Amino acid sequence: MRAELVNVEAAPTEARAGCARKWRTIVRHLPRCVAVVAAVCWLAAPAHSLSPTAVRELAATVAQSPRDAASGSANNSLTSDEAAAGWTLLFDGRSLTGWQPSGQATWAAEDGVIKSTGQASGYLRTLKTFQDFELKAEFWADKTMNSAIFVRCPSDLKAGVSPRSCYEVNIFDPHELWPTGSVNEIQTVLPNRIDTAGKWNLYEIALNGGRIVVKLNGKTTVDAQDTRFTSGTIALQANGPGSAGGVINFRNIKIRPL
Repeated sequence: MRAELVNVEAAPTEARAGCARKWRTIVRHLPRCVAVVAAVCWLAAPAHSLSPTAVRELAATVAQSPRDAASGSANNSLTSDEAAAGWTLLFDGRSLTGWQPSGQATWAAEDGVIKSTGQASGYLRTLKTFQDFELKAEFWADKTMNSAIFVRCPSDLKAGVSPRSCYEVNIFDPHELWPTGSVNEIQTVLPNRIDTAGKWNLYEIALNGGRIVVKLNGKTTVDAQDTRFTSGTIALQANGPGSAGGVINFRNIKIRPL
């Protein structure tokens, strides 16, 4: 990506804000260690008198930049311990191999994530079915995007995906009944609400027989029993009911059988 040089010292506030936006775009695509150095050097220049809000936004962007492959924690890859424990990747970071779309939503693999944007609704389902398993997936959603990870769904593309046909692990902070961290129609996190919009979060979902355990960013939000669905596909959702569009990203989608 080409970085444009801007004379911010002589520029008005609007121009400096525009320059900050350019730098946020640049560091978003850099390894984290490089992004930190670039952002610190840029902020250290006397001419860059940004508002506290702009500084916080740039810092948040650096925090969401890709992790370094040299550290052994590259995105969309397995550590040696994960491979030894039987984990496999459901997303290779480059393509939608192993997935099939349904509905009107547009899905793409780009910049190391599975992405859907816009207002059309739909799903992206695995070709394989799973019974008892542990699933890990990171997600990033706009506050206006109603998304979810559905598990044990019908493999038939003509069959509907809903809490009446599979388990819906919701991603929608403002949902009236089932905010992020809940399993719709099973167990809610209310009266608590967890702020997940606009940042990367980790879901860990375990299904073993009739037991459903969900962890969000390391904290258990659901531990329930239900025996209606015993096996099926995994489906990612874009623009469920009440969604106002926006962006949903997924990465580091991993599974192991139990």
